Amino acid sequence: MLGLGGLSLYVYTGATNIGFIAVDDYWDVVSRITPAQYRTPESIIEKSGFRSPVPQLILFQISRLAFYLGVTEPAAQLKWILVFVAIFSFVFHSIFSIKHFRLTAD
Repeated sequence: MLGLGGLSLYVYTGATNIGFIAVDDYWDVVSRITPAQYRTPESIIEKSGFRSPVPQLILFQISRLAFYLGVTEPAAQLKWILVFVAIFSFVFHSIFSIKHFRLTAD
């Protein structure tokens, strides 16, 4: 039950709060993946420079999924991305915590 409450909090925060975005995060990630209707994987790869384009391409696919589902507003696409990142983060931290605390309990 506690896990469901935590997941709900993560998703709610991602869906309602764009929050602070550092200038480098905006320049290197957000501005290249949203709005999805005007971006292509090729343009993301070209603009990635010395950075790996893989994280941007993964987030772009989430943004593109939102666009295919009818979300055309760039801020709403960013919220979709944040919700997916929140879910991933919660699941990763939950799995790691369970494994860690099982090891320390022994």
